[in-house]
Amino acid sequence: MQEVFKDFSTGGLLKIGNEALLENYGKPKQAGLYIFIRTTSNKATIEVDGIPYIISEHSLLALTPIQFIHFVEGKDLIVYQFNREFYCIKDHDQEVSCAGLLFFSNAHFPLIDLGENEQRKFNTLHEVFVDELNTEDTIQAEMLRMLMARFMIMSTRLLKAKEGFGSAANDVKLDLLRSFNLLVEAHFKEQHSVSF
Repeated sequence: MQEVFKDFSTGGLLKIGNEALLENYGKPKQAGLYIFIRTTSNKATIEVDGIPYIISEHSLLALTPIQFIHFVEGKDLIVYQFNREFYCIKDHDQEVSCAGLLFFSNAHFPLIDLGENEQRKFNTLHEVFVDELNTEDTIQAEMLRMLMARFMIMSTRLLKAKEGFGSAANDVKLDLLRSFNLLVEAHFKEQHSVSF
C-alpha cells in the first residue's frame, strides 16, 4: 500500500505507505523529507547519521530532511513522508510545538514507545489519513495538513511525557530548550560546525 498526495499549487508532497517507501534508503543518503516510521508487530533496524538503531515493536521514530538514513530491515511498517511545502514545522510551530523537540533536537533521539491506547489512537488516525487520501476535493490538502498537525501534536505530547516535560511549569524550560536546539541547527547549517 502506498498513497501519494501532491499539491501542484504549492509543491507539497505527502506519502503514506509501508516499508516500500524506505527502499530508496537501502544505502545511506540524506532523507530529503520529514519521515515518521511506525513499527507495528515487528522491529525495524535503521541507521541515522551512521548510528544503528533498533526500533522496537509498537514505536514511532521522527526523522528530518537533513539526516542521513540507511534502512536496514523492517516489516509491517507504517511510514509517513512529507516535504516542507506540504507542512512547514517552523511556520506552524505555534500549532504543533514540535520544532526543536520532535525534530531538530540534539538533546535526545525522538523514539517513542506506543502503549495500547496510543496504538489505537494512531491506528484510527491512520485510517482517517487513508480515507482522506482517497477523497479528492477542493479541501483535501487542508484536511491532510490538519491530520498531519494532529499526528505531530500526539507525537509531541508523548515525547514530552517520556522526557519528563509533561507539566505546565516545565513549558518555559522546554521552549528555551527548543529554541536553543533550533538555533544550533541553523548555525550548523550555515557554518558547518558547532563553533567557528
